[in-house]
Amino acid sequence: MDEIIESNEMTHKECRLMDVEYYSSLKGTEVRRMDVTEFLGDNITLDVVKSSPSKKIVILSGGLIKEFDGKKKLVVLVEMDGRQLNYIPNKTSMKNIAEICGKESNAWVGKQIQLELGSVNGKEAVIGKVLTPAAPITTAEAIVQPPTAPQ
Repeated sequence: MDEIIESNEMTHKECRLMDVEYYSSLKGTEVRRMDVTEFLGDNITLDVVKSSPSKKIVILSGGLIKEFDGKKKLVVLVEMDGRQLNYIPNKTSMKNIAEICGKESNAWVGKQIQLELGSVNGKEAVIGKVLTPAAPITTAEAIVQPPTAPQ
């Protein structure tokens, strides 16, 4: 394509054709797409915890497994100070949570976690510890009760 076409003049079909031509020219070359979740700025980080007034999260989902730098990590949706963020618990945090809430991450939904700054393998890290395990925080997922049989 030697001519320059203004983007508002290109149809969706022309854009798709350009995409197909580009990728077909790369035959034999591995074309990798990248999950940019870790770069979106919506994760719990050291800076997010340092600036948080509460340093507490409520787990909203059982999470899913994502691969970062060749390593599989659990990513759970949480709420912190009125914002929904992704939380990628480290092994220390997962051990702390699993000891009280169980090894199945779906059982973590509705639990309140205190985040602290600590050290893991000589590096500053976010450490999660369960608060009031007997009284989970009410969330949409946590308040859904299975139907009971009629008596």
